[in-house]
Amino acid sequence: MRTSRVAVFVVALALSVVPALAQTQTPIPGSELSLVIRNDTCAAGVQLSQIVWVRGEQIIGL
Repeated sequence: MRTSRVAVFVVALALSVVPALAQTQTPIPGSELSLVIRNDTCAAGVQLSQIVWVRGEQIIGL
């Protein structure tokens, strides 16, 4: 249950931060902003999450 709440919080945070980032950067014609969320669990049971924002081929947020 806690994992679900954390995942929802992370997605909500990402959805609120990405538009702000998009407004502060000068858009490049033909480029799109992408969001990648990856969740892994290591052998010890710890869940690792990675969020990456990409515009074109440039990483603009981790």
